[in-house]
Amino acid sequence: MRTRLLAILAGLILLLPLQVSYAQEPSLQLLVDDTVIIGIVTKTDGSPAADLSLLLQDSSHPQSAATILKTDAAGVFMFTAEALTRYRASAVVDGRTISATTSTGEGPPAPFQWPPIYVTLGLLLLLSLIPAHFLKREDA
Repeated sequence: MRTRLLAILAGLILLLPLQVSYAQEPSLQLLVDDTVIIGIVTKTDGSPAADLSLLLQDSSHPQSAATILKTDAAGVFMFTAEALTRYRASAVVDGRTISATTSTGEGPPAPFQWPPIYVTLGLLLLLSLIPAHFLKREDA
């Protein structure tokens, strides 16, 4: 009987470090698509954190002012950021402060622009000399 009690106690002592916490933590996930930051905020019960204000700070330029954003009904926010910049978002959800960091990509390439009209016309005039040279009549 005594050995059985000691075995049960030893088993309980070994299980103490394996405590499982069933309480879910609030989360803040940041996704980046080139220069667009998309954030998803959930509460401790897993529901979306609707109409939550959060701070977005440009970590690459600490002297810049932080931007205050608000989540929609699904707990999602979007922000168009600068290219190649690091950002940190933080919020208080259910009394807990959560934060996440991300970096933006290069952004889309600049659209193609034609050269000024005078350059285009000048090139066309120069190119018109080629057929004129070959079509020139030879007067004897």
